[in-house]
Amino acid sequence: MDSRDYFNRKVLIDLDMKYQLAMLDYEDKQCYYDNNAETFNDQQKKIQKLYVTKQKNLVEIAKMDIEIFKSNNNIK
Repeated sequence: MDSRDYFNRKVLIDLDMKYQLAMLDYEDKQCYYDNNAETFNDQQKKIQKLYVTKQKNLVEIAKMDIEIFKSNNNIK
């Protein structure tokens, strides 16, 4: 394995970790919203739903980061 392969693996591991953490946070926020939505007032519901949506978007960005890196470095 040359240094380029090592670097690519390290970056992919870091990007995958970022994706996994974003996914866990998204699932946590979604679960919190689902379990507590009935106790929230309208404003709290909107705020919590925005948190869920923001985290879902971060998951998608992390997924795209991985795909872009793989594409740019000819990794399958």
